[in-house]
Amino acid sequence: RDTTNGNKVINCVYSGENYVYTEPLTWNYMSREHSYCHNWMPTNPADSPEKPEYNDQHNLYPTKQVGVNATRSNYPLGDVTTQTSFYLASKFGTNASGEQVFEPRAQHKGNAARAIMYMATAYNGISGNNWKLRNPISVSIPYGQDQNLLKKWHFQDLPDSYEISRN
Repeated sequence: RDTTNGNKVINCVYSGENYVYTEPLTWNYMSREHSYCHNWMPTNPADSPEKPEYNDQHNLYPTKQVGVNATRSNYPLGDVTTQTSFYLASKFGTNASGEQVFEPRAQHKGNAARAIMYMATAYNGISGNNWKLRNPISVSIPYGQDQNLLKKWHFQDLPDSYEISRN
């Protein structure tokens, strides 16, 4: 977005950090985050990264690469009860069940929940692929994304004018 003093700014949706840049933007400091993780996709590894699911703008958000996107990795989103690390308003740690989860800032929880649910429904069945939320996510993450939590976050953080306009 443009600011009143002519700077260009991208906001990390997870942490709230404002990244001021001059054009052209390079995606070194910031990253394009798949809310529904790339590794969760049934078409991973991508035989064609140009497939719609990999560049669907409903699922992609800007995040700070180091300390935020790399920390989230492939972990599910959740409410952190025991924090082990943080970056500004984002947190990483364990939830009430002792599972490692990533918690975005409150203003993005509903957006992230809707993006994940959108991907799980919009692409389900295409080319015979099942887009249900994986459980377990992987050998190293032996649990899944809590669907009830996503529904809770949706109602706690309803779409605002930015999200409505964006989508």
